[in-house]
Amino acid sequence: MGVPSHLGATTTPFSLATKAAVRPPARRDVPRLADHTSEIWCRKVVLLFNTTLRCFLAPKHRGLPAVLARGEVTLKLPAEQGQLVLDVGSGDAAPMFLRSLPFRVLLAAPRLAHPCGSLDLEVSQGRLRFRSSQQVAMMGTGVASFEQPFQQKPGEWTLAVSACFGRLSEGFERRTDALLLQRPLKPFLAPWPSKRRRSGAARFTRGQVYSVENFLQPEELKQFRAWVDRCASSVERSDEKNEGEHCLARGCVAYCGLWQMAQSGSVEDMSLFLNVTARSLALVNEALGPKVTAYDYVGRVWPHWATFQHYLPGGMHILHPDTDKGEHCISLAVSFSTHGDDFGGGEIKIYGCPPTVPDCGNRGRARTRVPLEGGPYARRWPNGSVLPLAPGEWLWDGEPESAYTVKDTLRPKSGRAVVWLSETVHQVQPVQWGSRKSLFYWFTCKEPLQDQAFDWSGYAERFLDGGIRSLFSEASGKAGKGSPSKLCD
Repeated sequence: MGVPSHLGATTTPFSLATKAAVRPPARRDVPRLADHTSEIWCRKVVLLFNTTLRCFLAPKHRGLPAVLARGEVTLKLPAEQGQLVLDVGSGDAAPMFLRSLPFRVLLAAPRLAHPCGSLDLEVSQGRLRFRSSQQVAMMGTGVASFEQPFQQKPGEWTLAVSACFGRLSEGFERRTDALLLQRPLKPFLAPWPSKRRRSGAARFTRGQVYSVENFLQPEELKQFRAWVDRCASSVERSDEKNEGEHCLARGCVAYCGLWQMAQSGSVEDMSLFLNVTARSLALVNEALGPKVTAYDYVGRVWPHWATFQHYLPGGMHILHPDTDKGEHCISLAVSFSTHGDDFGGGEIKIYGCPPTVPDCGNRGRARTRVPLEGGPYARRWPNGSVLPLAPGEWLWDGEPESAYTVKDTLRPKSGRAVVWLSETVHQVQPVQWGSRKSLFYWFTCKEPLQDQAFDWSGYAERFLDGGIRSLFSEASGKAGKGSPSKLCD
């Protein structure tokens, strides 16, 4: 599209013309006028301070006849909040008309208004000025109030990034889905080209597990284990993940999520983590051919969330898939502990669904429980057979665990990576003794959600020479040879 124009605090002028456009008044400005015809969409909900934020100005509603013509519209941003770059070429290389106006904010440093950051953008059309405050959840600000836990409600402690993310995330996903319905905007929302696998290539399907021995080397394992030990973890006390009164009271499963990982990790730790992320993406995008049915799949996946997981005796996770949020379509776990040496129990069971659950594992459907009182309770199948239900038993899609077929049992081994489709129904058995630690990834099929929960682009920009593209480089993805285990068609 030509060489971008570096614009400082103001962009090269373009004109926004819509059916609903209003002719500017002849003699006076109209500041802060509400703009009901266009909007600014930015690719990130979570932003790493002083990294790049990509956005575009586009029609607000599907089907709204809008074009951008050179000459009248300008974008402005306070200089202290970053540098605007217009991504439409310059001079004769710039097109006369565009459907949307893509731009970047370099070294983005939003105004901090706890718990969010705000970019104070202004769109001018002639004498009309439209103010747009783009809020983002901030990471790496160095400001104590944004880096330390604060009390949101009595007894409810959280981080600013978490509180702001919770406020913005759902709306971001709704806006993204609405904009994706506008076909001309897809190149700006999802610029990565779709990948088509060769006909006849093997497909990795629901219920299969792909394992890679020695995915992490001994020195990498040592570094990760030290990082886990100093990472501030959130304890899970729900009965979905704890067995027995002791665990229900204190919590026997702990998670150190990406925000806490970034706070406690050194430069070397984050570089290692991003390198392992690149290897994980290479394994999925280059070595496997997933046959995803839960969501639209275009031939590759993108990182969405990751966490350190720490299971103590009594820690477990009931029957579930991983498709409940973020359009997750691939799950990958790398173990830091070995079954039988570091812990007992804690196996991962892989399940096939009964005929009464044809939409097996898709969309992360709700869990329910058999009442503790009353009964007896039973489940009658279409063929007339009756399956007794125990009081308090968990049901998935209305069916008890006994209705699901165990396809495989995985026993974690230190350094080994295992991959399955997120729609695969699985369960972590209760840990009996010892300590079970791992790194777990969830990859999304929807590219615009990549930086929804964590600024993968920003951290790749800061810690990898090639930026976000380096996360998807085949050269960085030497993951070793895997051995697939075919479980079901």
